[in-house]
Amino acid sequence: YNLLTNSWNGSQSNGILTGDQGFFQTIDFTSQLPEITIPTLFISGKYDMVVPIASAQTAFETIGSESKELLIFDRSGHSPPFSEPYQFAAEVLRFIDEHK
Repeated sequence: YNLLTNSWNGSQSNGILTGDQGFFQTIDFTSQLPEITIPTLFISGKYDMVVPIASAQTAFETIGSESKELLIFDRSGHSPPFSEPYQFAAEVLRFIDEHK
């Protein structure tokens, strides 16, 4: 992990992915979410400034799975696995165990 390399790569990728004509501005799979019927766990950070909780909520409400959960981590931004690693791991393992 190199902070300068990460920053440079992130800024270059960010323009390609999220600019006015970027990939994420022109593609939307929301209409296909009802087709997903496998157990699904959504995890979002309360302070995520990249993907708002509203997006996670919409995906959660739209997905076709009858076995689904939405967890909001209270002390996380966009990366709960790094902000709250023990809670993240515990929740993922719990969900997997419940759906073996």
